[in-house]
Amino acid sequence: MLNAKRIFHHNIQQAVELGVLYDHLSSMVTIPEQLDDLLRSQIVNAVSAFDKLMHDLIRIGMVRIFENQRLSTSKYLSETVAMQHLPGLVVDAIPPPAVRFEEIIREKLSKFSFQEPTKIADGLSYI
Repeated sequence: MLNAKRIFHHNIQQAVELGVLYDHLSSMVTIPEQLDDLLRSQIVNAVSAFDKLMHDLIRIGMVRIFENQRLSTSKYLSETVAMQHLPGLVVDAIPPPAVRFEEIIREKLSKFSFQEPTKIADGLSYI
């Protein structure tokens, strides 16, 4: 989870740098309307960084539950796995079951966005 936090801080820093670029350019150029897109990009990048952090934390947390390194939640226990994935989750499977489980979770989470409080809370309830 520390790596997810590190990536988040890096992505937020890039968003901050867009604001610095806007400040610098707006003090030198006299067409602020065209520079406003930099500020919009800054907001989009910040929201995207947070969304990615949520995806990473939920995925990592669910894999840790799968590996018995973390207690399961009722939301986690109620999650279904398609029958097609079961052969990849047996003990002797290659790649190892935890790796395959992470792929399954990554695919499932790719359909969600964590940009609204209720969706964030719902996502975090998995872990």
